[in-house]
Parts: sequence; C-alpha cells; structure tokens
Amino acid sequence: MNNSIGGAITKTAPLILFLLVWEWAGASDPRFQFLFASPSTTAEAFVVGIQSGELVRAAWITLAEVVVGLALGSVIGVILGVAIGLSFGAARIFEPYLIVLSSVPIFAIAPMTILWFGTGFLAKVMLVFLSTVFLAVFQSYSGVRAVDKELVLYFRSLGANRTHLVRHIVMPSALEWIISACRLNVGFAILGAFVAEFISSNDGLGHFILKSSGLYKVDAVLAGVFLLAVISLAINYLIKITERRILKWRY
Repeated sequence: MNNSIGGAITKTAPLILFLLVWEWAGASDPRFQFLFASPSTTAEAFVVGIQSGELVRAAWITLAEVVVGLALGSVIGVILGVAIGLSFGAARIFEPYLIVLSSVPIFAIAPMTILWFGTGFLAKVMLVFLSTVFLAVFQSYSGVRAVDKELVLYFRSLGANRTHLVRHIVMPSALEWIISACRLNVGFAILGAFVAEFISSNDGLGHFILKSSGLYKVDAVLAGVFLLAVISLAINYLIKITERRILKWRY
C-alpha cells in the first residue's frame, strides 16, 4: 500500500510542480498571463464552457467524428491489409503504394476534402478515415507478412488448409500489429478531425479552439486542448481493455 502511494506521489510530483510554477508565473507577470494563461484561468474557462454547454457540444461532435472515422479506417484498412498480405502477387504490386500512401501528410489533402465531401459531418469523418486507413492497411499487411513461415509449413504438413491457416495462425499473429495500428491511429484520427474542423467548420473542438485563439482567449484554447487530450486518453483506454481481452496470453 505504501509503495503504491509512494509511486503515485512520484508520478504526480512533476505535474504538480509544473502547475505551481505555471500558476506563480501567471500571477507574477500580466504579459505571461496573457500569452500562456494559468491553471486557474484555464480551469475557470473550462467550467464556463461546460456550464454554457458549448464545450460539451463541441466535444461530442469531435468525439463522434473521431470514433466513426477511426472505426471505418480501422475496419476497412484491416480487411485490405490482410487481403493484400495473403496474396503474394498483390503484396509485390501494392507494397510500394502502401509505403507512399501511409507517409502522405493529412495536411496535404485536407483542403481537397471540402471539394470532395463538402463541409458537413461527412467531410470530417472522411478526413479522419483518410488519416487512419493507410496506416491500418500497412500495419495489417505487415502483420500478415510477419507470420512465422516455419509454423505455416508445419501446419500444412499436418493437413491444414488455407482457411485453417488464416484462422489459427495468420490472424492471431497479425492481431498485435492490428491493435498497434489502432493505438497509433488514435492520434491521427484526432489530428484529422481537428484539421477538418480548423479548415472549415462551425462546431467541434477544432472550431472552438480556432474561435478562442482569434479572440486571444488562451485559457479557452487550453481548455479545448485539454478536452482533446481527454478524448485521446479515453479511446486509448478502451483499446487497451480490448487488447487485454483479445490477447489474454500476453498478460
């Protein structure tokens, strides 16, 4: 018990020290307060935003965009990645394209989504989808190609057909890669939703942050950023729970 309390204190001490120094700097220098706000003013802006309902609505809209886009990107990406990985011919053809597409920055195509999908909810979801699908494809493909070849040959020698190999060897082996892709894609999904709202939107946390920055309300901007971090932590926590259930043998 004492060890757990000591560990918690050790982990939170740097954060507490940072907040105290930040609060002191904001209280001591009005210029610093204007440029960087302070923990107390940020907390006040957060409470005001929650009470008015503006932050709650913005957070729900951004969360919906992230969840829908991430789900679509992950499911479609996994299906395509596994399909390409299972076909040697397709793997040779598509591997260079996967490498290129997974490295394209979302900022490069974000303005085009306005022309393709408009400025509504669909456009935000599609930008999140485009931010996540290529990494999901590449990770799933890599997971399939990383399967132990000797294990595959051994099962074939025992009479296992292709369906058995995919079900009992390929997919269990690729699951770690797939879950890893989901965890990596959380950040890309939030970035995609934020960029979409930043470019063209009248709601969501991206719009809230853009509007607050235009009014020089640094405390409100930080309140919006805090909510983005909360969304990221919540989704990562759900993925971690799912990972523990699927990959029980690792824990």
